[in-house]
Amino acid sequence: MRKRVMRFLMIGVALLLAAIVSSIRPTEPLYQDQTVSFWLAALDRPEDRVAALAALDSIGSQAIPTLLGHLGQRQSRIRSGLLRLAPRVLFVQRAFGADRSASVRKQAVLGFERLGPRANSAIPQLLRFTNDADEGVRNDAWRALAGVVGDGIDRYLTTTRLAPGSEVSTEPLTKVGTEVTPNSQAIE
Repeated sequence: MRKRVMRFLMIGVALLLAAIVSSIRPTEPLYQDQTVSFWLAALDRPEDRVAALAALDSIGSQAIPTLLGHLGQRQSRIRSGLLRLAPRVLFVQRAFGADRSASVRKQAVLGFERLGPRANSAIPQLLRFTNDADEGVRNDAWRALAGVVGDGIDRYLTTTRLAPGSEVSTEPLTKVGTEVTPNSQAIE
């Protein structure tokens, strides 16, 4: 009986350690032991910009899930409501501060611009973001889409059926994608 209890405890401890280790390990792709989010934030620092661009180039399309997550960030309704109700109350301003979601979305747009056509697989999700309730998300989704499709965005949109809430076909992309050049020069 005692052996059985010890085995059970050992298995429990091993599972607990495995859960702790897996929660510590970053879920984003890494480049030089730093996450995609780190490199996106580095785009805003002039001294780190070249390294951040090289990191995004190296990470490539593996960065797409993180970029999409950043692009979908919006200010919470609670924060917006409090700032609207008490815009001049210093405590509220300090406690809830500036909205970081716009900055994070801008970094995602820069990431999509850098990836250019390598992020073609994200086009359906980017098109869904263009119908988002948040105007900032919509505008940044259009900028990211332009960064991915480049000069061919007008042709892409005219050959793609866009209906709110519908699934977006990426079939026309193969036709347009070969004619488009990356728009990565915009952020260098």
